[in-house]
Amino acid sequence: SVKAHINERDSAAARRELYVAITRAKELCAISYAGQSYDGKPLELASMVVDLPETHFISRNGEETEAALLAAGPQTYVSVATKEDEDTVEVLKSYVRDNYESVKVSVTLLNNFFDCPWKWYFRNFLKLPEVKSVSLALGSAVHSTLEFVLKADKKPAEKQLQEKVEHELSREGVVDPKELKRLAKDAMSAVTNWMDIYYPHLAKDRVSERSVSFKDPLFPTLSMYGKIDLTERFLDGTIAVTDFKTGSLKTPGMIEKLSDDHRLSDYMRQLAMYSYLIRGAEKGSVVTSSRLLFVEADKKEKNAVYETRISEEQIDLLVRDIKEYDEALKSGEWINRECHHKGYGEKTECEYCKMAKIFKK
Repeated sequence: SVKAHINERDSAAARRELYVAITRAKELCAISYAGQSYDGKPLELASMVVDLPETHFISRNGEETEAALLAAGPQTYVSVATKEDEDTVEVLKSYVRDNYESVKVSVTLLNNFFDCPWKWYFRNFLKLPEVKSVSLALGSAVHSTLEFVLKADKKPAEKQLQEKVEHELSREGVVDPKELKRLAKDAMSAVTNWMDIYYPHLAKDRVSERSVSFKDPLFPTLSMYGKIDLTERFLDGTIAVTDFKTGSLKTPGMIEKLSDDHRLSDYMRQLAMYSYLIRGAEKGSVVTSSRLLFVEADKKEKNAVYETRISEEQIDLLVRDIKEYDEALKSGEWINRECHHKGYGEKTECEYCKMAKIFKK
């Protein structure tokens, strides 16, 4: 019964988003879909589109659409209309300068920016949609299930957890039955492991998936933002923040190591950002314990939990990064920054730098 209500709610929300998107069109809205999936299986138009009255649409099959496109002439779709005296790079820098302040500054944004400025441009500024990898889908499902547990009035039964895990994986686009079964097993293992080891010791005063934002007087035009997996407040006044991690363990040395240009690692920048946000949003509050909890690790693993107290020096390094980010976008210098992407296997070229070549032609 609960699962049915969840599915009904998600369907209703998706339909509202679809209708809002369609009504944003000023004259015509074209809706298309792929005839086949990546593995060659035939696809059908989404039911929520099929359910719309046919009187509102001019329907064409694939062949008719192709003929209409070709009739307009290939140059219509492949040529770029630009002024001869217009510098594309300068236009791009100007557009970013005028609009970047509307994007909230999160730790993910900063990590992307210092990894590769084009990664920031495509993912955080343009917000281009990307297909989630299997590992990211698993991580999202585990996070959502842990949030479900933390917000529940009482400890959920195993059957509820199983249904929640499968529902979240389906929402992440995992539809293959074998893949769903495998990932659900891995996710359940991580969730039950966390519940056995950590759930009994949670503080009564806790908040899951807490959104925190504030304006730093140092950067009056920027909005700082973050979502903290778990915030606990204990009777002695101490505050602990925890970020749940799936995937392989990281040693303290890997987490604490500064980069060659003396920057915090992605992990440490994340913990520093949480302390920075809470300090800014709650005047006088100080995070006394910052943790990374690797939920798939056995409790015997000595690195299953990384715990530290963020220092003033680490906050200063974070603020320095925000300042550098702000200045680079104001000046347009970001476009010339070095990419620090580290490829895996044959994928050595940064996909974002590759996409950016269109601006540099």
